[in-house]
Amino acid sequence: MNAIHLPGLAGEIAQHLNEQAPVATPRMAMGGAIALLGAIVGAGWELPHIGLFPESAVRRVLPHLEPEDFPTTQPIGQSVMLVADPAHGKGGIIEGVEALLGGLLRQRPDTSAIAQRLLTIQHFNHLALAGMEPEPEDVDRVRGIVKPATFDRLLDGSLFLLAESTPDDFDYLLPHWYESSPFYGQCLMIRHHGPKGEKNRQPHGQPSALLLGRLAELADLAQAGRKVLVEVTEDAAAWYRLFLRLDMDTYSEHGPVGLEGEWARQSLQVAAIVAVGLDPLRPVITAGVFRLASDLASEGVRLARAGLGVVGV
Repeated sequence: MNAIHLPGLAGEIAQHLNEQAPVATPRMAMGGAIALLGAIVGAGWELPHIGLFPESAVRRVLPHLEPEDFPTTQPIGQSVMLVADPAHGKGGIIEGVEALLGGLLRQRPDTSAIAQRLLTIQHFNHLALAGMEPEPEDVDRVRGIVKPATFDRLLDGSLFLLAESTPDDFDYLLPHWYESSPFYGQCLMIRHHGPKGEKNRQPHGQPSALLLGRLAELADLAQAGRKVLVEVTEDAAAWYRLFLRLDMDTYSEHGPVGLEGEWARQSLQVAAIVAVGLDPLRPVITAGVFRLASDLASEGVRLARAGLGVVGV
């Protein structure tokens, strides 16, 4: 499950995150890359709205619908949760993302608004996101409390999260999360598989000037003004609708609330982030990019459904 490779800038970020961490963990690095790149991409690019059925087909059945009943665009960005045992590298990935954001801010102080689109938290108190406040004396759980205003931003898509959990916490708390919060259904969950990764003999903590330069160029484009629309090819849109139909059928039969359509939605979001990293001036989601993204997204949805006792995709 660690064999997926991200192309373009997303892959370069993932490679850097994997190499700078004390413990090599390529799958966690991909999750960090998607969260970081997504925070930048969401500031300057957007997706076309793709419904389950084309607008023309809907209008044939419901001819009296108004134009505002058909949204034309949707935002880009993806929250990510890294799931691995302690000392398996997820903290090093989050620290690497923070270092990249810090380096970007030093090069481009005017990108602070972009940096503030991504919230990174280690030793995360997941109960807080589910609206369950810990006791004040519980110091470990008080760390990383998410305030109500921040939680609202996570729900409305103006803020994205890169957080971590252990498999034990993930499996134990998952039913509570989904019962109390719709946010968890929106997370791309990346889980480490197999033994602990090898230690990097010479981890390099500082990002290269070349990588920071590419991030700075992308941030400049993101803040140029009018948002760029990511193109979705017809075959990629067909794959998306197929996944969405399958996902909604699974939800209708088995539930639970918070997961309906998430496999398709997360696949499209990851595909858009990768596409902008490949060509920011004319980003295109092809069927190949969408399928690659769906491979990364599908496991997290399976994990969530399995943890909730649901047969999933």
